[in-house]
Amino acid sequence: MVQKGSRASRFIGTFESAKELVEMALQGPGSQSSSTLLDIQKELVVEKMGILETKAGKQLHTSIAQNAKSAKDVNKVLKRIRISISRLFFFL
Repeated sequence: MVQKGSRASRFIGTFESAKELVEMALQGPGSQSSSTLLDIQKELVVEKMGILETKAGKQLHTSIAQNAKSAKDVNKVLKRIRISISRLFFFL
C-alpha cells in the first residue's frame, strides 16, 4: 500500500492533529504541496453555480424526490390496510 502512496498517521484528539490529517488527506499521493479541488467547490466558487445547480445538488434533489414518492406510496398502502381492518372489525 505504501508503494501506491498510502500514508499512516495518528489522531490524538487535538485541533492540530485534526488539521494535520485534513491537510494530509488533501495532498495528492506522495505530494507535499498539491491540493484537491472538489467538484462541488469548483461548481460553487469557480463556476458560481447555485447549490441546486451543482451535480451534488441535483443528485440530492433526485434522492429527496424519490424518497417523497416512496413515502406517498407507503402511506397509500397503510391507508388501504387501515380501511380493510376497520371493515373487518365492522363485520365482527
